[in-house]
Amino acid sequence: MERIVTFGEIMLRLNPEDYLRFTQAGKFEASYAGGEANVAVSLAQFGMDASFVSKVPAHEIGQSAVNELRRFGVDTRNIIRGGDRLGVYFVEKGASQRASKVIYDRANSAIALATPEEFNWHEIFKGASWFHFTGIARVLAAEGAYVVFSGRSKGEGEALAAEIKKNGCRADFFQADVSRVQDCFDLIEKTVELGGRIDGLVNNAGIFPSFSLPETDEALYDQVMDTNAKGPFFTTQRALKYMIEQKSGSIVNVGSTHWQVGPKGMAAYSISKGALHTLTEHVALHYIGDGIRCNWVTVGWVITD
Repeated sequence: MERIVTFGEIMLRLNPEDYLRFTQAGKFEASYAGGEANVAVSLAQFGMDASFVSKVPAHEIGQSAVNELRRFGVDTRNIIRGGDRLGVYFVEKGASQRASKVIYDRANSAIALATPEEFNWHEIFKGASWFHFTGIARVLAAEGAYVVFSGRSKGEGEALAAEIKKNGCRADFFQADVSRVQDCFDLIEKTVELGGRIDGLVNNAGIFPSFSLPETDEALYDQVMDTNAKGPFFTTQRALKYMIEQKSGSIVNVGSTHWQVGPKGMAAYSISKGALHTLTEHVALHYIGDGIRCNWVTVGWVITD
């Protein structure tokens, strides 16, 4: 069986009960999660040999995070101990037209202060066939690509662009809301204006309010579909214009295991991911002759910045 190694941060997740806001909460529910840890758990549940590598504090909270991974069959033997704290993030679930909200408290966490020399990489990669880590903009820029990335938060986006540039790489942030078609067009046009061409597109934006089909009103349905399906449709449409001219390009759509049926409480979300899956196959089939690839990636639950 192939062995897959994931590397990243596992954090303590705190969220108010049900759909209470932070300011209304009298107590918080606790669990553990992180992008790469979620991938390891998903792979383990599919019966694959998945290993998670990280650094957690040598106290009960750190051990509790490790125990949670072990509960799902993830190999944790290469998680090292040290540091003073585990990163924390707070999640406020969205309701109707109110979007979900995430607040991070990760400064000086154990993994943030870890150094490469602390890990036994020879042992970690022994027998491994795949290494998974995230940070799309950072990784692409580090590989020499010029990256234009987008989001609704101007402050966070500009901070990340500054961080990437500080490391000697090329990146720019463009503020946009992909639920608005004109923003989709402007994002692609700005990318071509700044870079001279567009070689790749990653459709990663998404919202996931938890409501069953009878509970979903028109406004909520439109909000989910506009962000999760309409946005990728029109960014792809405008990107294809240039990729067809170039006779090359790669499009990656970040999907979900819920695209076929989905849980009862996520009707609109599941339908939106079904639409995105159809878009992926449509582009992959009909534009391969133009040198354009389109792929679907399912990574499990990831709270994005």
